[in-house]
Amino acid sequence: MSTVCEIRLLQARREFDRGYSYLVPEELNLSRGDICAVPFGKANRPAFGLVVSVSNRENDCDLKEICYKLDAPYCLS
Repeated sequence: MSTVCEIRLLQARREFDRGYSYLVPEELNLSRGDICAVPFGKANRPAFGLVVSVSNRENDCDLKEICYKLDAPYCLS
């Protein structure tokens, strides 16, 4: 079983404004509302995203892993 998060990218252009699935590394404890850094696109450029949902799934080894969680409070306006 793998833990998977649906992430909505912050500051995403309209064509990329949707949810993306990422694997959660075992050392991270993420919950809905957390902000994290993820590799995005073919170039794996770093992007920040909001955790929309967390679930457990089987056989999702083709997903990219979340890089890290931001511990500082983040203000959304």
